[in-house]
Amino acid sequence: MRKLTTTIAVLVLLLGLSGIAAADSYGVTVNTSGLPAAQPFTLDFYLVDGSGTSDNNTSVVLSNFNFGGGSLAGSSSLSGGGVSGDTSAGVNLNDSDFVSQFQQAITPGSFLSFIISFTGGVDAGGTPDIFAFAIDELNTNDPSGANSLLAFSFDSQHPGAAVFSATTFAGTTVAVNGVTPIVAPTPEPGSMLLLGSGMTMLFAKVRKRIL
Repeated sequence: MRKLTTTIAVLVLLLGLSGIAAADSYGVTVNTSGLPAAQPFTLDFYLVDGSGTSDNNTSVVLSNFNFGGGSLAGSSSLSGGGVSGDTSAGVNLNDSDFVSQFQQAITPGSFLSFIISFTGGVDAGGTPDIFAFAIDELNTNDPSGANSLLAFSFDSQHPGAAVFSATTFAGTTVAVNGVTPIVAPTPEPGSMLLLGSGMTMLFAKVRKRIL
């Protein structure tokens, strides 16, 4: 009976793992070559809970920061109950608060790049969770007036990116040059069928041996 119980546990574990959805991931590159290196600028990442209930159904992870020859220009600043980490270890934002915000001052280099990964839920009521990235000192062509350079609106399980640009006082442009999907491999239907068939045969074989 112990072997049968173990086999059932393994079957449930494997089938459970096969249903785990991988987070959406994007590589982001921003052209910051037009920003004066003598002046610090503030990177601003924030996640807003659309439902207003702090339902904790959207999670965003920022990692693999590269400042393109620039550097950090001070300590990071965290606000809201759903933020932890830093640019070296990775930044985590969850909508367990109405606004979760991470800010980091930098001396800009020629570019800024990072990876964003998220799992998002669609909030009831019609107002989606919003994740956005801005450089606080810049005004962009974001029509919402939030001056974002990059934004995701979680009105679906797999939202697309909205990108914007800014024109500096010197007339140069700061823009998101690339938002590249990082595709995680997903099991093919045929592979899942083989997994299910194989586990069923294994279960039947072990059960017959026990009985």
